Amino acid sequence: MPPVGGIPGLPTTVGVITILMAVQILFGRNQPWLPRFIRDRSVSKDKVRKLRDKADWAFRHIDKLIRPRLDWAAGHVATWIAALCCVLLGAMMPPLELLPFAAAVPGIAILLLGLGLTARDGLLMLLGFAASGGAAWLLIANIPKLF
Repeated sequence: MPPVGGIPGLPTTVGVITILMAVQILFGRNQPWLPRFIRDRSVSKDKVRKLRDKADWAFRHIDKLIRPRLDWAAGHVATWIAALCCVLLGAMMPPLELLPFAAAVPGIAILLLGLGLTARDGLLMLLGFAASGGAAWLLIANIPKLF
């Protein structure tokens, strides 16, 4: 996996997009709103097919691990809390971008919460909440270095 957290500006961009999506969940939208310049973009079927073929082995392994479970940790309240966490995690990414690769921690939390929401997997949601706490600790522990 390439170190995308080391690309200047990318963690901030991902943070802003995360906040945009999470706020929509907080307000109860079922379909995400996207700016037209993003909504009108497309990827050819050929490129998607090639990517799917290359990543098929990974998708098969991931599908074995992710499944609906722990309904109480993946329900409506948990979805709202996860969206709130994602807003906060997205806001953490710009300052953590100043520390090499530190933005990966909130990124991992966002990934876990997103997968948990998509698959209704309460275990992944709980891991995402724990990773969110780790990201908050990382930010708080490094505030003196950032400012």
